[in-house]
Amino acid sequence: MARRISIATIATMGVTVLVVIGASGAFAKSSRPASAASVFVGGPNSFTGIDVPHDRVAFTFGQSVATPDWSRFVTASPSSGRTAVVLRAASTGQALARETVVGRWTVRSVTRDGNRVLLLPAGTTGGAYSPIGRTSTHLTLITLDRRAHRTVVLDGNYEPEAFTADGKGLVVLEYTPKLSPHYYQVRLLDLTKNKVRDLRARNGGTQEVMQGHAVAQALSPDGRRLYTYYVRAGDGSTPPEAFVHTLDLEHKWAECVDLPSSFVTDSAAAAAVSPDGRHLYVAAPRAGVVAAIDTRHLGIERTAPLEWFDDGSGGPASAAVDRDGNLVVAAGARVRVVGSALQSSLAVDASDYQIWGVGRSRSGHRVFLGTTEGVAEVDAANARIVRELDLQLGNVDHLAPGLAPLSISAYPEKQ
Repeated sequence: MARRISIATIATMGVTVLVVIGASGAFAKSSRPASAASVFVGGPNSFTGIDVPHDRVAFTFGQSVATPDWSRFVTASPSSGRTAVVLRAASTGQALARETVVGRWTVRSVTRDGNRVLLLPAGTTGGAYSPIGRTSTHLTLITLDRRAHRTVVLDGNYEPEAFTADGKGLVVLEYTPKLSPHYYQVRLLDLTKNKVRDLRARNGGTQEVMQGHAVAQALSPDGRRLYTYYVRAGDGSTPPEAFVHTLDLEHKWAECVDLPSSFVTDSAAAAAVSPDGRHLYVAAPRAGVVAAIDTRHLGIERTAPLEWFDDGSGGPASAAVDRDGNLVVAAGARVRVVGSALQSSLAVDASDYQIWGVGRSRSGHRVFLGTTEGVAEVDAANARIVRELDLQLGNVDHLAPGLAPLSISAYPEKQ
């Protein structure tokens, strides 16, 4: 029997974006008592840290973006024509630096240290993988420790994807045609020169013009690689295809890893990286298949059937890997634990829940399910739920280190 814990007190503060847009302000540190958070829950307009050992919510803030290693996060809360921008420690939620910025802003991306931030106007529609037509792109960049900001105007339709590891570049997707985007090319904006150049492929050459449906993403634990899973439906001249686009943010290259054709039948697959960063798992539960990719050589190490019963509950799939290499996959009201060698899997009894996410603690020793009831801890080794925390989390959609679900656009696939 799972132990149910009711949490009645939730600290709330509206905050969201690390920014410095020509407004004066001072760096400050919060004196609020620390409450260590080990599990993080995110949504379109919220970021919550959960203090699992003490069975309570440590903090809740507004729209936020975490640094790639989840050690810090940046929040921004617009109010009365200004935006409060705060850099915070992920373990405690305490402020490390703050500024007040004129205008209403939201955070799109942050560097590893949280010092450089990419801002977009609040209410901006579309997204990196759901582009809207436009002929030019305005990107506002903030350097917090220098209290400096600038806007880069690019001729064309670009969507930012991620900062490079050194913070000197921004990986962008260039969409064409500009007003009716159907194709994209991964490129690199050099922030020292304000110039866009081609991003090189791992083994030479440059990134080609592509098409595809972005389905799921995962970051490596050190934040140096971003993996994006794509599918394409195919047409009369090309077959369906599924592949993982690997973006190395440290060495500034990209490469695709092709997946078996069985993956293309599931548009709600999940991706997760092992805590040691050595394996990327792609699970397509409704297609009944899972793959393990060796991230050092970028090749498929093995694939295996994934026993699954689709109960028709729908919803995106999500996954996480614990320190023992157990892969936990969830979709709808179904959960399975797959062993590290992909040779066995066990069902978790989660029939009472609708699951919207899977994540793990910062240490990687614990795996958690995000459910309509709150958060449930899973004993992955024994495939059972061992604890439930009743939380009023509001509109949330992912657990760290998982990334927010992608808005799947209608542009086609890889050429």
